[in-house]
Amino acid sequence: MEMYDKTCLKSELAPGRNSRKMHVDALDVVTSYKDEQQHLKLAVSVTDLAGYPVFESGVELVIGSPTGTKFALLKETGPYGIAFFEIPNAERGRWEVIVFNVHHPDYSYEKSDRNNSWAITQV
Repeated sequence: MEMYDKTCLKSELAPGRNSRKMHVDALDVVTSYKDEQQHLKLAVSVTDLAGYPVFESGVELVIGSPTGTKFALLKETGPYGIAFFEIPNAERGRWEVIVFNVHHPDYSYEKSDRNNSWAITQV
């Protein structure tokens, strides 16, 4: 009597099975100032489950401003799997950034609570 289902194990370990899934690996925020105006720069890193960057992925963010206004931004990842966003003349206060969707013709997006939402607070 076997303690596991061989077909299940084989399908999970099949070459390339997990290589077509991607997820958001990180979201980094940098605040810069020019002419006394605050600018937010965001970098969203997308990788496959093995940790390799996924380029040409569409990354869609929904952003909530300190005044309650919400808007969406869409960018594509570059050769290192990073999509860069910028919010010029950003008001001071609490900003919320949600990765709404990530899409690619050859990968499926593995969404999880860990990489879905980030709250950004700027003073």
